[in-house]
Amino acid sequence: MQEYIYDSASHNMKDETPIRTKPHLYSMLCGYEWVDDYIKLERLTEERRRLKQYRNEIENRPLQKKNLLVRLKKQWEAYQATRIEKLGEILKEFQAEDTNPFEATWALDDLPVYISFEEIQAAAELLNFDDAVTAHQNQVDRRAIESQIRELETEINKLKNPDFFMFKEAAAVDIRQEFVKRWRDLQFEINAPCGPTGVALSLSPENEQYAWHKLVGEEYVDHGARYRPHDGK
Repeated sequence: MQEYIYDSASHNMKDETPIRTKPHLYSMLCGYEWVDDYIKLERLTEERRRLKQYRNEIENRPLQKKNLLVRLKKQWEAYQATRIEKLGEILKEFQAEDTNPFEATWALDDLPVYISFEEIQAAAELLNFDDAVTAHQNQVDRRAIESQIRELETEINKLKNPDFFMFKEAAAVDIRQEFVKRWRDLQFEINAPCGPTGVALSLSPENEQYAWHKLVGEEYVDHGARYRPHDGK
């Protein structure tokens, strides 16, 4: 395999790899005192994402038949009320003696279809309730998840240091997140561990090597990549 040196200074080689870490980001973050807090922030953010996904799963769990029919009865009553109200609006046009709304079929085209609640009950008998839960259990589980999400968001907000945020296209962006993403993207294109500017990690200061192990790591090293780190000269 032919190798190419990744040179962040000249970056003029054939099939060049884009520079992933902007100089101004590097100068702002190269002290790496923020690394441990950012790792914790990533972990808490992922935990919040997982809990929100679980909350969605709870909201989509099937209800037991009894609870389902209670809910459907309320929804059916609201549907019927809307249907009667719409029918009343139609009949206003047919109050004269010689008018007949049932002969003027166009008048009834927008009327919601009639469904009896007995039909709904019969249809419910066809459903599978093997994995169904009670409405109460759903509420208990959802409240527990919401409580955990709120606690996580409190911790996440504590770690969102305003010194690390800037506005980009009218949105607040965590520059640590952009820095880490660029470093990971760059590392994936280089066949050995490297710093955020493409320099061999062995030449990086100790705090940068620590940051690499915490933020990047071997999972982002593609030993078959065409580029190798440069020596910083």
